[in-house]
Amino acid sequence: EPDLKMPPTATTGGPEGPEQMVRALISGFDAMLDAENDLGVHGHLVNFTATFSYAICGACNTFSDKPALGQIAVLDDAMRNPSKYGYEPKNDISAAYLARFTHSFNTQNPATDLQHQFLDDYVANFPGTPVYIGEYHRVPANQTEDLAVIFSIAEAEPLFLGISFFQYQVAYWKEGSEMEFGMFGFGDYVVQDMPYFSKTYKIFCLDPVDHAPSGMTMPDAVARAFGGEAVDTSVLCVPNPLGVNLTQDGFEQIVVQESIAQAELFVQRMIHHMGATVNDKVALRDAVKVLAQGNDATFSNLAATLGSKPVWLDFDSKAKCVANRNVAPSAIGQAIGWTCQHAGFSCDDIPAHCNNTYRIGDYVFSRYYGELRGYINPLVSCYSDGAAVYATSRRFLANGWARQCVQGAGDLPEQSTEVGALQDVVLPPVGDVARASP
Repeated sequence: EPDLKMPPTATTGGPEGPEQMVRALISGFDAMLDAENDLGVHGHLVNFTATFSYAICGACNTFSDKPALGQIAVLDDAMRNPSKYGYEPKNDISAAYLARFTHSFNTQNPATDLQHQFLDDYVANFPGTPVYIGEYHRVPANQTEDLAVIFSIAEAEPLFLGISFFQYQVAYWKEGSEMEFGMFGFGDYVVQDMPYFSKTYKIFCLDPVDHAPSGMTMPDAVARAFGGEAVDTSVLCVPNPLGVNLTQDGFEQIVVQESIAQAELFVQRMIHHMGATVNDKVALRDAVKVLAQGNDATFSNLAATLGSKPVWLDFDSKAKCVANRNVAPSAIGQAIGWTCQHAGFSCDDIPAHCNNTYRIGDYVFSRYYGELRGYINPLVSCYSDGAAVYATSRRFLANGWARQCVQGAGDLPEQSTEVGALQDVVLPPVGDVARASP
């Protein structure tokens, strides 16, 4: 909302306010075009916007009694006539504006205000430039009804592209009415502790905000308005089967939820960790119903059943122990340190092209696992508190670096990508610190 900031009096002061605002905007637009030219960006180029408030710009020369239109009008004029505003562009910003710009504004006004307050004049004066609402949420309204109105307007008016609903999470750092827009608040359950530089932050679960006017939660009301599915709130503030440890304790955290769907996710994750895939989903569901309920609901029984290689599982003989891309680099680094201390090879010989924490993990974990002899259980020897995973070849070969860093991967044939493929994470190179002991 540059009209509230560049300067703060752009809409309420003298005529110099809007001029300063648009000069800053067209300069920034020109700079973006410059950056594209410097980097050789070409092809299908992105569009640009400047999202104004829904304030009335009394300082603007035109539409000084209509919300948002005055700001849009002065920006339109500046884009077409930059020298009029004391700016000489380096690029043809007028042509770029006509080809790549979309106007936008934020509002919490009722949907029924939009047509007569804004759209009628906008369509008549800016017929070549589409517009959308960057932040839309009428707090006291029944969202299923209010959003239905605004969607009908978008369907009827080609220039109006629609809305972005505001907002996903309650803004706890704000005060007063600014905290009324979020669809989700925080629950009491801590999903995970997140290390961030020198501090550790608690990541709380999401708790849907109740929405009395619609008689349902806010996420459900918005989902219904958009024609989507309601949120399964039963799984938001309980242990996640995709995140708990693959241990008895982790299994118990899932079993106690008495949800076959949650238990099935845990079992599928465990299967993937054992270098296998499911070939019969019905058989999997039947097995989960037995293994996740009653006296048989123990991790040892689950591991024994999967380890017996039932016919509804396919085990990959070319599976490898590699770094798990779903955990933080710090956890991978600690596991690398422990493994290097116990391995029969030197971690000083890690190739230079294995140049980030995950790739180093691929090199170290695959070689350590390859050295083991006798009965080897990937749930024990390729786990490291979740830092390592015994992945099928289709999963780890989706990462282009795997052939250079995973032991024995170079000679494997090309394969199609599997769902859940371990795509590499782009990280800066790591030095000796990442290879230190935990």
